[in-house]
Amino acid sequence: MTFLIVTKRIDFAAARLPESWGSGWPNVWIIATTENKKQLDARMCWLRGIQAPVRGISYEPALGPIDISKHAQFIDWVAAGCESGGNRRHADPDWLRSIRDQCQEYDIPFFLKQMDVEGRLTKMPELDGKVWDELPNCITSEDVV
Repeated sequence: MTFLIVTKRIDFAAARLPESWGSGWPNVWIIATTENKKQLDARMCWLRGIQAPVRGISYEPALGPIDISKHAQFIDWVAAGCESGGNRRHADPDWLRSIRDQCQEYDIPFFLKQMDVEGRLTKMPELDGKVWDELPNCITSEDVV
């Protein structure tokens, strides 16, 4: 079983990892939420210092364009999506296309969780004719519950 620690408070998480953490636990991934460029840059300072079998970013909610080029070597996975809820803020599909293209450029698996399609929140939507459900190579379909 694989566990994901997904947090906006990656600084808080980094400071509280157990002493036995060492170079990471094989079944625990560390994911930092990065909703815009400012948060990406701030949170990557912490994420890059944590050892884990998978370090990733959750670009959700996508609230502005991001550029992972200076952080790509520290990112093993990107999950993205728009905000949910009745008063959700707009996520431009071009922002999602851009991060997908960046992931392809740097050979980072890309997972598009949800997107606004014709005014409706759509889970596992197609983006340009494809469902983007890529996972890091270290996980198999048996690990996904």
